[in-house]
Amino acid sequence: MEIICETATCVAFYDGYPVSPGHALIIPKRHVASYFVTILFSALTRMFPKPTFAP
Repeated sequence: MEIICETATCVAFYDGYPVSPGHALIIPKRHVASYFVTILFSALTRMFPKPTFAP
């Protein structure tokens, strides 16, 4: 398995049985029930980031 890219939240690698040349899989590192839940969570965390407090 050749890893293409890895971040804190996901990992991408080329498919072992590709549908087409260059087909890749992007897998989240935490369990999610649905891809759409991941998209919603990502959008909400961008819209409402954790507040930062001055020391």
